[in-house]
Amino acid sequence: KSPYEPGSAYGIYVDGGEDVKIFNNIVTNCEGGIEVGAEKHNSKLSGRETENIKVYNNTIKNCGIGVQIGGWDGKACVKNVWFDSNTLLACGKGDGKAIEFSRCKDVTISNCKFNTSQGHSYENSSMAKNITKKNNTYK
Repeated sequence: KSPYEPGSAYGIYVDGGEDVKIFNNIVTNCEGGIEVGAEKHNSKLSGRETENIKVYNNTIKNCGIGVQIGGWDGKACVKNVWFDSNTLLACGKGDGKAIEFSRCKDVTISNCKFNTSQGHSYENSSMAKNITKKNNTYK
């Protein structure tokens, strides 16, 4: 839980990670719940990006943006994200979205429960490729 009202950072943040599992967490009152990002493309790593991230069995509550997935630098990208069996409650405050996608590909959102202030809103960038949404429930 963020000690600031309103929260001013993401509760959980991965940048440049590979083979990371994020599970069984409760994230509340943050600017954003969970971000899987790629801030910069690292040419020294021959194009390695943030990839193979599993986010499951988490509860994200009262956050401006529930989840953000994607890279920000012109070449940075997030690949192969599995977002499964998570619950988002009262996320997407203001003009935020429950989930935002930017530079990413091969992302699966499945078996999640959405009860958000903006419905089950997603924001897809033209840089988001192969986003699969299945077996989710919305209130």
